[in-house]
Order: sequence, then structure tokens, then C-alpha cells
Amino acid sequence: MRSALLVAKLTFRESIKNRWVISFSLGFAILSFLFSIVGSSESELTSNFNQTSAMILNILMLFIPLLGFTLGAQTVAGDREGGSLLYLLSHPISKNEYFFGKFIGSIWALITAITAGLGLA
Repeated sequence: MRSALLVAKLTFRESIKNRWVISFSLGFAILSFLFSIVGSSESELTSNFNQTSAMILNILMLFIPLLGFTLGAQTVAGDREGGSLLYLLSHPISKNEYFFGKFIGSIWALITAITAGLGLA
């Protein structure tokens, strides 16, 4: 389990520096900000909040799968092309621990990117 957490930390550090994660986070922040401006144009506060939250949730349903697929494909393929996959698997770590660590690290990076996008908006 310890080795899976080390792989997760490594994956998180690599994913946060990825240009796709940064661009998705900035794009999500810009769209959330624009939708909050559009949603605040009406007079009632509760209907504005409901309308804005519905628009942001629709964006989340689009962005999360796109970013998840991108991260998942890039983490394993990047390790395979870079040669670090063979190096990691030559150590006493099972494939299940490796992929579990990659999964946890990617989810952690995805949550961080979405949180940063919401925080910037």
C-alpha cells in the first residue's frame, strides 16, 4: 500500500504540471465566472443561485470526464513512452498497486483542478 501512495504522489505532481490540467482549470474558471455573471442579471437572489448552480453543474458534467480521460491516457502512456514504467515495475511493486496509485493520483489532480477552477471563479 505504501508503494501505491508513492506512485499516487508522483502521479499527482506530474499531473498538476501538465498543460492540459492547467488549461482545463483555467477554462473551467472562465466559464464559471461568465455563467455567474449571466446568472446574476436577474432580480431574485434564490433564482439566480439556482440558475447559476445548474449551469456550473452542467459544465462539471462536461469537464470531469474529458479531463479524467485525458489524465488517464497521459499518465500511463507517458510512463510507457518515457521508459519509467519498466523501471517502476522492476521494483517490488505489483501492477495492481501501480495502477491503483495512478488512479488515486489522477483523481487527486482532477479534484485539485476543479477546486482551483471554482476558486478562481
